[in-house]
Amino acid sequence: MAFLLAQYEETLRRMDASKSSALFVETGEIVHAGCHPIRGREAIRAFLASFTGHLVVSDSVREKSIAVQGSCTIQWATYEQTLVDPVGRTVHACGEFSARWERQAGGGWLLGKMQSTADP
Repeated sequence: MAFLLAQYEETLRRMDASKSSALFVETGEIVHAGCHPIRGREAIRAFLASFTGHLVVSDSVREKSIAVQGSCTIQWATYEQTLVDPVGRTVHACGEFSARWERQAGGGWLLGKMQSTADP
């Protein structure tokens, strides 16, 4: 699972919304505390594409734990990221997230849900 999470993080660093969203099941979702859930691969792609023009200065993910539950694996981790937005402002974000991976019929894994909470 660490490899899959690293692959997802790399697509985010490159701001590749199409490749990032392709790592989700068709009905996947992104949920961030205090925001409306983003549901469905196309909605996820559009959401991630809205960050085009942002430059990732630094990005760190640290896995805290992992649990296997049948055909699902859940990872819990912390994140810390610094971006520069299109107008030159620096944005720093950090917090925790869980990633629920779902085993596919062919044996591969895709994200079913990415849920995050930002630190204040």
